[in-house]
Amino acid sequence: MESGRSIKSLAKLIFPNSQNSKNDKPKAKPERRQSMWNEPTKDRLARIPKLYETENVPLKDKLIFLHFFIAGCDWYIAEYDGDDLFWGYAILNDDHQNAEWGYISFQELKEIKVKGWLEIDCELEEYWKVRKASEIERIRNV
Repeated sequence: MESGRSIKSLAKLIFPNSQNSKNDKPKAKPERRQSMWNEPTKDRLARIPKLYETENVPLKDKLIFLHFFIAGCDWYIAEYDGDDLFWGYAILNDDHQNAEWGYISFQELKEIKVKGWLEIDCELEEYWKVRKASEIERIRNV
């Protein structure tokens, strides 16, 4: 063994990210920035019906209040629990054959990053008009 070096110091050279003793403080996880381009306002979110309020409305007649998108992915929002959970239609990677209605986490949408920097976007209110699912070309075949 090289003189003057302890096993602990050698272990740190070989395993720089490991915890080698009780006295080593664990490294803090990097903070994940949770945001998106054009995040909807609280007022805009408050206008979305609560979960299950529209369950008797046929899918083609559901009103779509928000449109989130990034690359070939789209999320169309019809209901919201007021906290984190949306219900709507999701198309991932332009795969219309496997697109479906279901639950979508607002928090998880905010965490999506492509190549570490490209964030999900919410279509601005002045461009996105609330309308029936059947009036939206990408989900017209519902």
